[in-house]
Amino acid sequence: MIVIEIESTQVKEKSGMKGDKPWSMVFQPCSFVGHYVDGFASRHPRESTIQLDRDNPQPFPVGKYVIDAESFFFGDFGRFTMGRMKLQPLNQFMAEIKKQFEVKAAA
Repeated sequence: MIVIEIESTQVKEKSGMKGDKPWSMVFQPCSFVGHYVDGFASRHPRESTIQLDRDNPQPFPVGKYVIDAESFFFGDFGRFTMGRMKLQPLNQFMAEIKKQFEVKAAA
């Protein structure tokens, strides 16, 4: 499992020109914990950023998250792929997993 840890609501903006059109992107710093490199678990968090929604760049609250299932979709030729990364609070994800397994155990 990949856990994304957000330690600050600070955001960074990058902007520029593409041809004659201005562009901007808003990012929030985060750390990836428990990620894998070459098939092996990493012992140290990897600092990175997550791009925030262009139309409503609200920072994520401080906390731990997982990559939301809505980030993934089936693209061309049925290929499983990832779009823009969306986050789900870790405690919400764990509650959903627990509920799914309770339902299966009761059946």
